[in-house]
Amino acid sequence: MVRSRKGLPHRPGRPGLSCRSACRLRNRVATGSERKRGRRGCAVAPKPVPTFARHALICPHRPRRDGVRAVIRRWLLLSRPRPDARRLAKTVVLAAALAVAAFRAEAASVAKTYSYFTVGGVTVEEIEKELKRRGPQVKSTGLRHPGATRMEFTTRVGYGERNGRCGVVSASVTVKADMILPRWNRRKSASPDTRLIWDTLSADIKRHEESHVVIARNHARELEETLMGVQRQRGCDAAQEKVKEITARILARHDAEQDRFDRIEGKNFESRLLRLLQYRIERIEAGRLAYP
Repeated sequence: MVRSRKGLPHRPGRPGLSCRSACRLRNRVATGSERKRGRRGCAVAPKPVPTFARHALICPHRPRRDGVRAVIRRWLLLSRPRPDARRLAKTVVLAAALAVAAFRAEAASVAKTYSYFTVGGVTVEEIEKELKRRGPQVKSTGLRHPGATRMEFTTRVGYGERNGRCGVVSASVTVKADMILPRWNRRKSASPDTRLIWDTLSADIKRHEESHVVIARNHARELEETLMGVQRQRGCDAAQEKVKEITARILARHDAEQDRFDRIEGKNFESRLLRLLQYRIERIEAGRLAYP
């Protein structure tokens, strides 16, 4: 990872951000020491049901490396998980059952909900403590995070038999995603610099969690299409086994893609946050965005 030591630029003579504020923000962002990186895991919660399959997991907002700049580092302060956390994260529990139906297959759907936890504090140090104390906790690691997404896959499959051959006649996959995001309640009491950094961080946390949902939706659609291709099996028992195999394979690939996404996000975390901060400051200087 390329670690930039450059501060956030300020071009004198442009409206919106004073030279003193820009320098203060630059000095705050450009200092700090490196902290050991955390590692992401997915907690999987089994929820067996009689007529369809569910696959549940939690995707926390956990960049791999928190960086060299103290202000940004404090927002996503993490500890290394226990040695067994990764093994727990890789455990996938599937409860699969099958139902016969005559309805047509529907496109993969996503039901999103948002919930919030409140953080106080008017300084970076105070907000850091609030995030560590109030953030959503992932059971597999016991750690709290500044954001997380709980996702559940629900799969319904219908079968039809003809001339001794059985196949899938309907398949639908629904993803339920509950995004847990921070909400700051001391904005008016904080400095403009702190508000600017919070706006940048909170927007990036939300984007990160929304991206997890997009990955889940893409794999849900792939699962539907693949299941509909299960045809002409020697009996419905064989078709059911084929459906179980396909479901396990695609959901495992989904989990691996979520892990890959977090690794990429972690590697680019510092440069991305600095780039977003710089972009906001440039918009402020150009008069396109009000200084917070």
